Amino acid sequence: MAFVDETLHTLGMMLVFLLIVVCVALFCFKVFHITGERRRKLLHTIAFLLILVIIAASEHWYVPSAVCLIFAVVVYPILCHFESRPFYAKLFQERSAGEIRRSLILLFGSAAVLIALFWGVLNSELALVAAILAWGLGDEAAALVGKRFGRHHIEWGPADHHKTWEGSAAMCCTAFFAVFFVLFSGGTALWRSLLTAIVSALTAAVTEAVTKKGYDTVTVPLAAAIVIRLMLAL
Repeated sequence: MAFVDETLHTLGMMLVFLLIVVCVALFCFKVFHITGERRRKLLHTIAFLLILVIIAASEHWYVPSAVCLIFAVVVYPILCHFESRPFYAKLFQERSAGEIRRSLILLFGSAAVLIALFWGVLNSELALVAAILAWGLGDEAAALVGKRFGRHHIEWGPADHHKTWEGSAAMCCTAFFAVFFVLFSGGTALWRSLLTAIVSALTAAVTEAVTKKGYDTVTVPLAAAIVIRLMLAL
């Protein structure tokens, strides 16, 4: 019963948060005419913050892991049902057919695994939260800066040549501050927080640059979490 009660509590907190931010987002879309990449990244922000809310609302690792899977399983068929409706295309502005539902499965499926591994098995919730925040904020910075200011495409062999050095630099800087803030505010020593933030930010930026077809949702937080956990264990 404790598992059921905690799961229902976490689901309730998640739904309240989701209702509030969706209303705010729709208001912003209408009033400020937010479209294109800015709209996509606002929706991206809602998604990764939702995972952090799920984690914060839970006391045991298996609850947020289960809630992420439940959310994906419930929402996926709803998205499939409305995909052909005109308002759906206007709201989400997908780059390709089925992009949102694929992203849903990748994001919440990988989040469930990351939570189970880094919180459940390795007992490193701090590394988990830092990695998710580094990916979430870093990816936004990379996309927005890359689209607006990107002039120099990454020609390095394994990299996605559509991405730019400016976008990667923005991700690296943003990920650094995200990781440092989480670690230092969580009680990690200043020097260790700085060193871990530097190494994990570089790792996140390189991983994002070489990951193609939107799979950075999986690869970036995983790579960042691994590096952060190793650095904290040194």
